[in-house]
Amino acid sequence: MSVRAVFLACLVTSGGAAGGASTVIWKLYPDYKAMWRTFKLHFDKSYDSSEESERYSLFKHKVEHVRAMNAANLTYVLDLTRFTDFLPSEMLVLTSGAQEPVDTTARQDVTYLGRHYWNGETLPESVDWSKQGAVTQAKDQKICGSCWAFSAVAALEGAEYLASGNLKVLSEQQAMQCSSPTARGCEGGWPDYVFKYAPSNAFCTEESYPYEGVDNPLFLE
Repeated sequence: MSVRAVFLACLVTSGGAAGGASTVIWKLYPDYKAMWRTFKLHFDKSYDSSEESERYSLFKHKVEHVRAMNAANLTYVLDLTRFTDFLPSEMLVLTSGAQEPVDTTARQDVTYLGRHYWNGETLPESVDWSKQGAVTQAKDQKICGSCWAFSAVAALEGAEYLASGNLKVLSEQQAMQCSSPTARGCEGGWPDYVFKYAPSNAFCTEESYPYEGVDNPLFLE
């Protein structure tokens, strides 16, 4: 799937929050106005009169795009989400938050874990870690530039599985709020800070320290 297609809709995952909502919306097709009203109500959206028309047009276009893609019987399925009335450029601004550290030497003190040398052993053509229980369910960073925290936590979850055989769902909110005072929550950060923070600090589970998708007020000026 192209990046543009992901921005236009989203992949449907079993048990995903978006699936139930969109089922109701799709039942109203092809009454676009009714679909639009239900869409706004469910995702708590409201626009002034000048923006309403533009968002409604985007919504209609995305609905038809999703229908056309799904009718092609591809290897994936698209659906409607809270981002259906967003432009791809808006998605980039709202959800991209990785930043270069001010000090470019900040990564030099990261622990070196060694190197694996290939000794001629037979290697598989591919490895699907999700089928081996090493990957958690898809998560939603909401409208927040916290991708840096999500990528770091996903790496820690995978590392924990490889080391212990146990898959734990860890807290992105803790990573956002506690890993570095220079990180700016939804306004961006860097995964390296999370990797440095984790070895000397107990990491909470997602259940005990749930994700809020908001900036950490302690670090706001």
